[in-house]
Amino acid sequence: MDERWNSLFKNIEKTERIIKLERELIELLKEEVRLNSEYKDISAQKSKCLKRIMELTPKVFEENDEKARMEMEECEKNIKEINKRFKEIERELETIPDRIKDKNLELLESVVFTVYFKIRENQRRIKELEKLIEET
Repeated sequence: MDERWNSLFKNIEKTERIIKLERELIELLKEEVRLNSEYKDISAQKSKCLKRIMELTPKVFEENDEKARMEMEECEKNIKEINKRFKEIERELETIPDRIKDKNLELLESVVFTVYFKIRENQRRIKELEKLIEET
């Protein structure tokens, strides 16, 4: 929510629904940032594992080093888990833009309704005041 958004509510109070929808939208945006950050972090972890596997390969296959083989297997296991999480993150990231769009539309509808209601209320008040002025 930026300054332009907040300026819409200088003369109109935000309803509880608008506040709730704003919070939900902010949470979706935070979730998108969190997922992108996690994706970047686990990508770095995967790179480290791949690099370590490359380092361990000669020890495992040329020297038959059991400790190196176990570490390599652990790296392979980590890579499989990371790949699984990549897919999960990608699925979640695919849905977020539509969810953000839907939440924005909900918020827009609520704001339009609120503003329209306030305009109608103000029009009624103007008519009342005009009538009072005419009577005095």
